[in-house]
Amino acid sequence: MKRELIMISVIIALVIIGHASTQNYTSNFFEEIENNLSELKEQILNTQNVQNASKQNGGNNESKKELIKEFEKIHKKWNDKYNILAYYSEHDELEKIGTQLAVINGYLEKEEYTHSSTEIDKTIFLLQHIRNKDNFRFINIF
Repeated sequence: MKRELIMISVIIALVIIGHASTQNYTSNFFEEIENNLSELKEQILNTQNVQNASKQNGGNNESKKELIKEFEKIHKKWNDKYNILAYYSEHDELEKIGTQLAVINGYLEKEEYTHSSTEIDKTIFLLQHIRNKDNFRFINIF
């Protein structure tokens, strides 16, 4: 009987340690993506304000390229970590983030900065939702 209790205790400890490490990894990565998206949103708003002040209809091609370049860095980070996150996060939730990133990319290429900043807010909300949902809290157990 003593041997079985020790085995059960070791298994429970391994499960808790594994969950804590994956939760920490996910939380840190999602926080990094959220910060990058927030910075991108600030750049979008600055670009939009400059365009409104100068009354340009076609937009500044350099600022568009810079925004797309910054977004591509974020998207590359997401793609690099997607397969690792898929091991222990829900695929539906991860696909929602991927879809949102595609929508943001489309709006940036069309220079629809108002819509892209709205979609960035939605993406940040989804990232926070996944993080909160996966937290080890009493309310999430039951």
